[in-house]
Amino acid sequence: KNQISSLIMLLKTLMKKYKIKKENVLGHSDIAPLRKIDPGEKFPWNFLSTKGVAVWYPKFKITNCEYKFKVRREVFFRNIYKIGYRFFNLSKKSKKDRKVIMAFQRRYLPKEISGKITDKTLKISQLLS
Repeated sequence: KNQISSLIMLLKTLMKKYKIKKENVLGHSDIAPLRKIDPGEKFPWNFLSTKGVAVWYPKFKITNCEYKFKVRREVFFRNIYKIGYRFFNLSKKSKKDRKVIMAFQRRYLPKEISGKITDKTLKISQLLS
């Protein structure tokens, strides 16, 4: 609890001093998802967002996804590209895709890290992009 409180104070100071937007507060796994998994699924991104030092998605009701399986990948990766995720080819499937999906889920769906583009994963990517 003390570490997170200190982190919030530090982030607020740095964000003000260097004019950093909360959208640019990132973890290692956001920047280097192919080789980093920290800060991990237990890191309180949602809580940090309530303090104004990170982004989170708004509450939503999950509905059946209107996209077919082949289109899901394209839509998901286009969405996360808009919010800064890289290390993938938008037009070509790769073995790296799973790690990128897991990095996204580790941050925004910490209880559902599967490496698969689920309806919920896709919806969150849409809400953030």
